[in-house]
Parts: sequence; structure tokens; C-alpha cells
Amino acid sequence: MSEHQRVVIKKLPSGVPGLDEVLGGGIPEYSFNMIAGAPGTGKTTMAEQIMFANATPERPALHFTVLGEPPLKMLRYQQQFDFFDLSRVGKDIHFMDLSEEVLQRDLNGVLERITSEVEKSNPGMVVVDSFRTVADSVLWLSNESERNSTVRKLRVTKVRGQAPVPGMHTMQITSAGVQVYPRQPERADFGKRRNLSKRLSTGVAELDRMMGGGIPAGDSVLISGPTGAGKTVIGTQFIAAGVEQDECAVIAIFEEHPETYIARAQSLGSDIRDMIDRGKLDIMYLRPLDLSVDQTLRELEQRVKTINASRVVIDSLTGFEIALAPNFREDFRESFYRLIQSLTSLNITVLSTLETSEGIDYLRFSPYNISFLADDIVAIRYIELEGSLRTVLGVIKMRGSEHSKELRISEVTSHGVEIREALTGYRGIITGVPEPRSELSTPS
Repeated sequence: MSEHQRVVIKKLPSGVPGLDEVLGGGIPEYSFNMIAGAPGTGKTTMAEQIMFANATPERPALHFTVLGEPPLKMLRYQQQFDFFDLSRVGKDIHFMDLSEEVLQRDLNGVLERITSEVEKSNPGMVVVDSFRTVADSVLWLSNESERNSTVRKLRVTKVRGQAPVPGMHTMQITSAGVQVYPRQPERADFGKRRNLSKRLSTGVAELDRMMGGGIPAGDSVLISGPTGAGKTVIGTQFIAAGVEQDECAVIAIFEEHPETYIARAQSLGSDIRDMIDRGKLDIMYLRPLDLSVDQTLRELEQRVKTINASRVVIDSLTGFEIALAPNFREDFRESFYRLIQSLTSLNITVLSTLETSEGIDYLRFSPYNISFLADDIVAIRYIELEGSLRTVLGVIKMRGSEHSKELRISEVTSHGVEIREALTGYRGIITGVPEPRSELSTPS
């Protein structure tokens, strides 16, 4: 067969958000597809959602029940979902019970009934719930439990003629029906160095100078430090600096309520409310537990695209890790890797905050061993200086760029974070209890 004679296989939309992407474009036309899984994993709901998305009066859908729930009972529960339109039942959606044929006749009798109904209706889609045979595609659903958390997952084990997205994909069933959150694969362009000549302001002038002129556009920045040290404030100043340049931004918060976040930023000199009202900023609040990284990433990407954002703040990675279902916390480093690479591959500059506990080792700024995923790292810690509790800030890492090696006093004021003098007259700063350098004695 020549290239010009190659058969083009049309793809039908599934009607399940995220599923078409996982399948590689949709459901192949004229194919036999199997949705498999243990009881309660969402097989019937997904099948009916696909059915309602594709049925028409000219090419209706037939739903056969084989030794499952009686159609009346199934209809009672399925019509609770938003996709279910009761007015279409009996018109372009037809439910039929095959339990009598199964109990009183053999398999041939069941197939005869199915064939007869198909010939009469000329359907565009047939659903048999449940049925096992050789299939053109197989979707395997599962329901995993760990501690007090339950996570639904989907895996495409087979699709003839197209390339599905590999791996386990998170799935959720809400009042709207089934929602699939495709697992984001590694992007081939991740890690390519961008044009370092474009620098973005952090909103803190002295910090910009310490970073060699600001943050290289498209970098991933990690602000690490203990509670109350000014990490969130730097994040809001970074956003405000972008808005001043007519850029848009998204802030993902996982710990405090948006109104609390907005009020705190207002008291420290950043008018977050005005930025939101002008459509320059979107705050994404994801506090519910049992999140998946793909669910978070999909929500972030949608909001970024909606307002064409070029800056993203994740506040904080500590809260993000706690909000994940236990199943995903074990793979937090891999999850963060996929999150960062997906955003920076879109040329978005990402600033993430990370809370650390105080210790004698100032340079151990990441308990997750994720520092290699950040292009730039700014670390803050508390020190005792002349009987007072102070904070000191240093730029630990700038990938491919010169930066200051100084450790400087930082302070949270009513105008935001301000960087003050360098501690050149002290030694042992990273211990938390610096000592004045003794004057060099001259030889006698």
C-alpha cells in the first residue's frame, strides 16, 4: 500500500477530560475497547460518560448490562453525574438488560440478542457492561489505598495504531463525572540553557545585585529558610516586580487561605488584591489533602495559559508535599522534577519556597535532596548577633552565572525584605553564632 493509500483512523472524543491526551488523541473509530478494573474503580461511569459524549439520534448508543446492576438501579445512580441527560434515554441512549439471556441461555444466545439489537438500531457505539474478550484497547483502572488516603489511577495497557502516554495516570470522580490527569512525560527540551542575557528582577534591588543582575528568565529559583525569615515576602515582591513590567503571574499556595495571604502581602507593601482585580495575577489555592502532582500541574498549566503568565510562585514546597496523597509523597523528588521541567519548558520563571529547620549546617538547605533541580538557590537562616536574633541571606548557587558570595543581613520591613550590610567582620556565621574577627596583632 502506498503512502497516499494509507488508511486514516479517525479518533472519537471520549468526553472524559484528560483521557484523550492519555490515549494519544482519542478513541479509535470502529475499535473494540475494554475498561477493566476491580469493583468501584469507575468502569461503568467512564463508559457511560464516553457514551453520552458520542451518541446521536442518527447513530445512537446501546448499553447492555450482563449480570451487573439492573438498568433501573444503574440509571438511578448514574443520573447524579452532570454528564447524564435523562431526556436522551430512550432516544439516542438505550439501556438493555441481558441477564435473562445469560441465565437461561448460553453465550450464543447472548450474542444473538446483541446482534439483533445492533442490526435494528444501527448504533454508533455499543457498551457491554461487563464483557471480557480480545480488545483493540485496554484501560485498566485501580483504586489504591494507603493510610487514610485513597487514590484512583488509570493505565492504558494497549491501544492499537497509536501511541498512548505511558505510566499511571491519576483519576478522580466528582459530581461532573470522571476526570483524568495525564502523567506529564519528560520533555526533550528540558535542561536547554536559555538566553541568560534577559534578567528578571526579584523585586529586591540588593538581591538582584547579589544574583548578578537578577534571575535569568526561565530559571527555577529556590528560596530556602526557616519560618518567618521572609521567603513568602520575596515571592510576593518577585510577583509585584513582574506586574510592574506588565507581566502576568500565578501564585500556588498550599498553607494559608488566599484572603490571609493577600492581607499579609498588603501589610508588607505588595497590593496583591489590585493585581488580581486587574487580571495580572491569579492565586491558586490547593489545600485539600490527597492531591496528585499531575492534578496540581494540570491546574497550574491551565491557569498559566489563561492569563499568559510568565512568572509562577510555589509557596511552599513543604505545604505541597503535605497536601499530596501518601502514595505520591514517596516520589516527591520525582514529582517536583516533573513539575519544574514542565513549567520551565514553557519558558516560565518559577520561584519556589522551602521551609527548613535550623541546624548547625547552614548549607544543608534542602531536606528533599532536590537542589540539583533548581537553577538558582537563595538560602536564609537565623543567627544570634550581639544578643539579637537576626536573619542572614546568601546566594548559594547560580547556574551558569556569576553571583555574590557574601552573607548579608536581611530584614522583613513594612516595605518588604531589605538586604543590609555584609557580615565581613565576623567568622562562624553559618554556625548561627558568629564571632567578631580578632584584630591582627602586629609583630613586636
